Amino acid sequence: MPSKTPEALAAAVSAYEKEMQPRGKEAVESSNENSLAIHDWAKLLKSPLFRSGLVQKVAKEVDPVPNPEAASQSSSAAAPIDGSGKVDGDVGDGPI
Repeated sequence: MPSKTPEALAAAVSAYEKEMQPRGKEAVESSNENSLAIHDWAKLLKSPLFRSGLVQKVAKEVDPVPNPEAASQSSSAAAPIDGSGKVDGDVGDGPI
């Protein structure tokens, strides 16, 4: 905004409102839809979140020296998002 005249300020506010109103409307509608969905237990229990849960793919570390024995034991693991950051069999000290 080159100047702080009343006309320039009005134009800036108008441009801001033109951009923000559609985004705000979308956010409010989405929030309302989610609120209604979680209060309908029958619908919520059928949702992908409750049927499948939250899982996160864990990246495997690459061994610079191939080890055929370790390769036969590895699998692509999925860890539940429970805050621990640990995968079944993980003996680490804490979160990833």
